[in-house]
Amino acid sequence: AFRNAIRLDGASAQREGGLGEALVAAAQGIVSTDAQAAFERALAVDPKDARARYFLALGYSQEGKNADAADLWRQMAADLPEIREIDINPLFADSQGVAVLGARIRVADGNGAGIRAEGGDLTVEQCSFINNQVAIMTAPNPAATLRVRDSHFRDNGACEGGRCQGTLMVGRLAGLEVTESSFAAPRGGVTIASDAGATTLRGNHIADAEGRGAGLVRITVRGKVVVANNVLEQPGDRAAVALTGGGGAVEVRGNTYRGSGALVLNWSDADPAMQGNDVGPDGTALSTSGAWWALLKATAHRFYDPAHAFAGKVKGKLVELGGKGIGRLGHLLP
Repeated sequence: AFRNAIRLDGASAQREGGLGEALVAAAQGIVSTDAQAAFERALAVDPKDARARYFLALGYSQEGKNADAADLWRQMAADLPEIREIDINPLFADSQGVAVLGARIRVADGNGAGIRAEGGDLTVEQCSFINNQVAIMTAPNPAATLRVRDSHFRDNGACEGGRCQGTLMVGRLAGLEVTESSFAAPRGGVTIASDAGATTLRGNHIADAEGRGAGLVRITVRGKVVVANNVLEQPGDRAAVALTGGGGAVEVRGNTYRGSGALVLNWSDADPAMQGNDVGPDGTALSTSGAWWALLKATAHRFYDPAHAFAGKVKGKLVELGGKGIGRLGHLLP
């Protein structure tokens, strides 16, 4: 179809790029010689065509031309106005031959993510995330599960403009599973924040040796939570794992905690099952300190938020009336 369009209507960056992408899809992700030629023709028409540059760089990486691929990706990113800073490291291949790109990304609104997951299930395995504002950020999807296995995270997170982002920022998913991974030197936000329906953290090393983060783990309890066989280290008396939200089955077992706070700070309605945890000489296994204050704030918001919204409606109507219709508000408001 694209060849016919080019034959009938002439070449354009969009048509040549479409042809190249169709050839890549037909080759199951391989950027063939014919596909490269199509993308090069697209760039001859529009030297800044993002699709053509992306697939050409992918083709270079598949051929082992990592420096050429990195240069082209860097040029492409520099022309994207939403990216404020990018530092692309050399490409490498994992044991399955999959090219992996290490990158530092900054965007103006403070939430530049190494991966922004907005689709279905996602598995991240044997990857490194170094020096991002957010390593992985997810959009809400109650049917999706994020799985992170055997991966390394260092120097992720940021606090800018009064807003803090962490390493893993996981929203309303069906599940989060993080296993056999390491997290070090977080900056700003909490290292792992999960709002998923079920959360499993097993066999990880999560450390904040310099105390730069806002905590190691924060989980909103919505269902089953398993925190098992992890090593959690941070200075000071902050809790390693903070639980908020409703009730659910929470298991905390076989973990090693090094710090002077609590392994678990429970502000949720759950009753955590604690078993076989090593909290060292200075730590405690479980604390509910401050739970009453968290409950008070949550209760206050249940009343404050609707009242605040209603006040906004009243203010809006007064503005519409120029401040002259106070006596008529009962007729104006729904």
